[in-house]
Amino acid sequence: MNSPQSSETNNFLHQWLMLSIALLLLSSFIAYNIFQEYRRIENSERVRLSAQTEIVEKNITPQLLLTYRLIDGIIHDLPSWRAENDGFKHANHLLKLIDDATVGISPIIIIQADGKVIASSEETLVGMNFAYREYFKTARKNPDPKILHISVPFKTVLNTYVISLFRTITGPHGEFAGIVIVSAVPEYFSILLDSVCYSPDMWAAIAHGDGKLFQISTAKTSLANSDLFKPEILFARHMKSGKTSNIYKGTVYATGENSMIALRTIQPANPPTDKPLVVAMARDIKALFSSWHKNAFIQSLLFGVIAISSSLGLFIVQRRQRDQFSERKKSLDELEYVKDCFQQALNGSQHILYRLDVKKGCYDYRAGLRQKLPLDGLKFQVSWND
Repeated sequence: MNSPQSSETNNFLHQWLMLSIALLLLSSFIAYNIFQEYRRIENSERVRLSAQTEIVEKNITPQLLLTYRLIDGIIHDLPSWRAENDGFKHANHLLKLIDDATVGISPIIIIQADGKVIASSEETLVGMNFAYREYFKTARKNPDPKILHISVPFKTVLNTYVISLFRTITGPHGEFAGIVIVSAVPEYFSILLDSVCYSPDMWAAIAHGDGKLFQISTAKTSLANSDLFKPEILFARHMKSGKTSNIYKGTVYATGENSMIALRTIQPANPPTDKPLVVAMARDIKALFSSWHKNAFIQSLLFGVIAISSSLGLFIVQRRQRDQFSERKKSLDELEYVKDCFQQALNGSQHILYRLDVKKGCYDYRAGLRQKLPLDGLKFQVSWND
């Protein structure tokens, strides 16, 4: 049989067990809510970043198609310009008008098979030879007139950083006869990229498929011309995945920041291009989850207060219970001691101890016999002590 003290100890342990279970359930509920909030923010941001990259794609694709058709028109008019006797002056004037009327492209250049510029919207370029340029060498290697070539970003002789969009000109027998170049200027893309950034901590960029960064939103302008195609960076992972769109979390090589970044490859079937462009949009992880961190801290702090206060409360209650138990035990021990003293006194003498019940008219004595005595025949003396 368990002693009262053992039962009380078990009861205290049971109370602590119940409190621990309640706190565990509460902490699990709080942790689940915090985790779900994190996932909600993350998933929402993934959808939003992906949507923004799609907006950029929908703006760039028509520009590529417009450029393709513009070059097609120039190639179509080139024989008539050659037939004129003004040395392409009329062609230069028309190219200048087209350049001024078209947003995001400048200059427009016509280069013949030996690399010499024969016409341009920038007349200062006429007569220059660009046979040494990489884009010209690319056109010679792949003279398919249907393909819109997209060059790696480079700095021109006009000291501007551009991407050249060009198509080859073929001769009467299908031979390589030159190229028509339309240069995409970064200013147009800068405006586009800034327009899709909806938070101060984010940035957007456009890179060539070979890994050269072309343009980045104004928050990170110093990063233009960075080389992104390295095995350990997110751009390379995206290109190697073969997917059109990817979203990653990690350190972005170009900025060194821990970010969530959405990458989308732009290489439409119409017009057909030899190289893709890649749009990137990123948000700083710390800024993205700042409100979540604050909320998680408040909830964790609140749980800590509840856990400490409830544990302290239970400790105080149990301490009072222990004090009450000690008092009861002390009283029982004293009563047991008095009982033992009386028992020993009775066992060592010839006296008999009676207990008188006046109302019932009977008395008990130590031996356990009970007799009724008439109260009028019973004489006893009661003394009162103040």
